[in-house]
Amino acid sequence: MHYQAEPGNEPIQVKSGPNDMDKDQIVYWADKIQEKINAGDRAYIGIAYGKRTNKTVTFGLLKQLLPNSEMSTLIGRELWDFVSEDTDFTVNLFEVLRQSASQVLAQSSIADAIERCSDRLIDRFIGKYGEGSQGVFNYIADIF
Repeated sequence: MHYQAEPGNEPIQVKSGPNDMDKDQIVYWADKIQEKINAGDRAYIGIAYGKRTNKTVTFGLLKQLLPNSEMSTLIGRELWDFVSEDTDFTVNLFEVLRQSASQVLAQSSIADAIERCSDRLIDRFIGKYGEGSQGVFNYIADIF
């Protein structure tokens, strides 16, 4: 996900997950953040989900390549609290999601829904490529 917003004068570059930035992207955004700081503004890299304690390549690169990375990043809940200006945003969002899932799933659980979906995908895969190691071989041959 690529999203730039300017609530107040704080540009935000939002990435969907905690492991989808490479060195070149981080260096580029570090320069852009520094430009904004030099102009007297604040700027952030926001990551839609995850925690600072996650050990990912992106988080390692952010610590290494982004000066003052702790202050220049908003990760997971920090991002949503900042954007929504509401510290209860994620709590309220998850409650809405829980209620919606309950209505959609009725008496079955999310695990049951995932199992049914998994079974459908397996059936489609076998129908197209075959079973076992031969099916895997056929799939690999199809994508290369």
